[in-house]
Amino acid sequence: MFKNNNIERIVKSTTIAGVELFYNSNGDHYFNVSVLKKEKLSINTVVAKEKLENITAVKEELNSSIPLCLVINGKGIIHKKVTYLESDDDKTLLQKALPNANIDDFYVQVFKMHDNNAYVSIVRKNIVDELVQQLINHKFSIINCILGPFSIQALIPLLENKSDNYELTGDSYQFTVRDLFITEYQPIENNNASVFAIGNEHVKASQMVVFSAAFQYFLNTTVSMSMNVPAIIESKEEFRQKNLFRFAGTALLGFFLVILMINFFMFSHFNEKKNNLVAKISLNQDILNRYEKLKSECTDKQNFFEKNGLLHASRTSYYADQLALDMPPAIRLTELDINPLVKKINQQENELTFTPKIIHIGGSCKRSIEVNEWLKTIREKKWIKEATLANYTQDKEKEIAEFSIELKIKN
Repeated sequence: MFKNNNIERIVKSTTIAGVELFYNSNGDHYFNVSVLKKEKLSINTVVAKEKLENITAVKEELNSSIPLCLVINGKGIIHKKVTYLESDDDKTLLQKALPNANIDDFYVQVFKMHDNNAYVSIVRKNIVDELVQQLINHKFSIINCILGPFSIQALIPLLENKSDNYELTGDSYQFTVRDLFITEYQPIENNNASVFAIGNEHVKASQMVVFSAAFQYFLNTTVSMSMNVPAIIESKEEFRQKNLFRFAGTALLGFFLVILMINFFMFSHFNEKKNNLVAKISLNQDILNRYEKLKSECTDKQNFFEKNGLLHASRTSYYADQLALDMPPAIRLTELDINPLVKKINQQENELTFTPKIIHIGGSCKRSIEVNEWLKTIREKKWIKEATLANYTQDKEKEIAEFSIELKIKN
């Protein structure tokens, strides 16, 4: 049985997409996209796009099979620094940040700091729910949702900055960093800040938030933030189950492949032994006599097949399919006999005889015109030599007539 951490390692994707929806102060919005791929011990950027207009443009840049970390940022998101207690929950933190607010109307995210404070981020549920549903409708698998730029905390230990206390300024935010942890947050107007160096990667300020949201997916421990969106929880579990199923299917396929290879080698080994034994036994006269007897039986059967035309490629399925294709709905078939049997086995004669190139059809209908029209259609088929209505009878007291048709097939 797999341990939980082993299962998570199995279902984890090697590629992750970060998608940031940023609301401007004028009411407009745009999407930033960053796709990271883990290759051995390195994490590389494979897609970095800014200011995409809509989800359709996002979908053009992303494969929907890649899991998605969503960030909602900008206007409409409230961030408040409050005193944090271990006994606090979303409801009490909402009251601290936004008194008299109804918890049923808002999602709450908590960014805990190393003192007794925390930044509480608040957004209306309808904003998140509508966006998440649109992404799900576009077949994206959303595994996380973050409010604001606080995911950057995951990158701070990796930034090239020798000072323990400094101001970290991005395109729309400014953080005060003390001892590698965010202590203060201040929103600012769009600022074309410089490029940040993170290992071998150089990330533009406008990409930092979405890059960090995707980057923390590969970390063993993520930034301490949480926002419980039911649709995202369901989407994450569905993605997890899909990956687990895919892994199990691959493992099962590999298992059966190994079994088949073992079976093949064992078969080859024992088949070789069997052939050697047959070669030795064939020297025995009794086996030779048996061989002659089997050869005679084989000749008789071959003659039988040749006599009844059974050595030719069978087209019975083709004939049946072609006849059924044009059959009127009002006709009901009761018999379709291709190459009918002429003689049956009896005690004196152990031979079956068939009539090749003949098809007997029996059925019923209400009107003779239906049979006649079908016969016309059948006669037009290239493989039909002759089509004859052998019998048509209709009881005056009954509406249903019975008929039989005989077809001759071209050589």
